[in-house]
Amino acid sequence: MIIDLPKIFEGEIVTILGGGYSLHDFDWSRVKGKAIAVNYSVLRFPDAALCVACDGCINYKKVVINNIEWDVQNFFKMYKGIMVTDREPQYEGGKKVIYEGVAMTDSERDLDWHCQSANNSGFVSLALAFHLGATKVFLLGFDGGYDKISNHYYHNANIESKVFESFNYHYQWFKDHPVINIINPAFESKIECFKKVDINTNFYGNY
Repeated sequence: MIIDLPKIFEGEIVTILGGGYSLHDFDWSRVKGKAIAVNYSVLRFPDAALCVACDGCINYKKVVINNIEWDVQNFFKMYKGIMVTDREPQYEGGKKVIYEGVAMTDSERDLDWHCQSANNSGFVSLALAFHLGATKVFLLGFDGGYDKISNHYYHNANIESKVFESFNYHYQWFKDHPVINIINPAFESKIECFKKVDINTNFYGNY
C-alpha cells in the first residue's frame, strides 16, 4: 500500500466510523480521538482526519440521510480532513491509495490483495489505520449486513438487506497478523474476527 501521507496515527487509538445500522441512533459526540470516516459517515462526523470512499458513492451531488438532504459536493469543498480513494481524487487535496508497490513483503502484498478483492471502503479504512501507525482500532458500524432491515443507518439511501459474511474471509488477515488491537462494538456483527463489545457501554474506557 502506497499513499502520500505520513504516519499520522502513529501510536494512536483510532475509531473507524462505518455505515452499519447499529449507528442509527448513535450519539456521535461519543467519538473520541482520531477518526476515519467511511463514505457518508463523514457527514455525521466532519472532524474525521480521513474520509475513505472507494466505491464512488461520495461523488453523488446530493444524498438524503435520516430525512436530511446533504449537498455532498459542497460539503467536501469545506471539509478540513483528507479524502482518500483508490480512484482519481475528485476533491482538492484528496489522496489516492495505490495497492501494488515495490519491495513489498509477502504479508503486505497479501493485505493489498484483500483490499482489492474485498472492494469495501471499511476494509480499506482498517488497512490504512494499520499502515498509518494505529495501535488500537474501534470499528463502529461494522455490522456485516442484516437479513430483514436496512444494512445502513441512513435509511433513505440505498436500502438493502443482505448479509456479507464473506467479509470474514478478508478481515481474517488482521486476526492472523495481530499487529493491531481491533475491537468491534456491535454484538450482532456478522464480522466474527474481532472482540465484540456493547456499543452502549463506555467502550473506550473499558477496553
